[in-house]
Amino acid sequence: MVLKVFYPAIFGGLIGYLTNWVAIKMLFWPKKPIFFFQGAIPKNKEKIAENIAVTSTDHLFSAEEIASLINQKLTPETIQNVVKDLIPGVTEKLDTDETREEVARLIVSKLKSLISPSFSDGFARGLTQAVSITEFITLNQDRIVKFICDRLHPAVASQAANIIVSMISTEDIQRMIIENVKKMNEDEIETAVYKISRRELTLIEWSGGVLGIIIGLIQMLL
Repeated sequence: MVLKVFYPAIFGGLIGYLTNWVAIKMLFWPKKPIFFFQGAIPKNKEKIAENIAVTSTDHLFSAEEIASLINQKLTPETIQNVVKDLIPGVTEKLDTDETREEVARLIVSKLKSLISPSFSDGFARGLTQAVSITEFITLNQDRIVKFICDRLHPAVASQAANIIVSMISTEDIQRMIIENVKKMNEDEIETAVYKISRRELTLIEWSGGVLGIIIGLIQMLL
């Protein structure tokens, strides 16, 4: 008999909890249309993707902000590390007979202009054959890197932002976000929403139960 007195509160809590639980589930379910009915999020996936893209570029980041961030990261040390990583591959490409011939031609041209037009080509060719380009670059790597970075960094730092902004527009970023959201299947979207809002969604579920209990207790008192 005593338990029956609390039936309104018990059933009110269960109904309130289940109602909110079903309402949250109906955001995602059914994932595929059933008799023209579909979960709110799967049904409006394209609109959600568009709104995420617009909100992101309007309030979170833009092409200019991305360019500014990249520009901040383009420190002399960053460029120096990039050049160091490129040197082995460049060295391998340069250490060829064609490169030696070109270096010899440049040396001969310079010596002829400085010394005499009749200067022998054999000296320059012998010099380039005797010196290993790979060995030369390896021995002088730090000086080469510093030489390149001292000249490259100011130019890159001053123009990087402008180049990026000219190449990437806000519409490009929005299009990329929309395409990536559209590629997500319904399970991935549901998982992402729960990761972000699990605590809030759980609170909504339990608040329905609490409100149901309160309403049941009020009914008991009336």
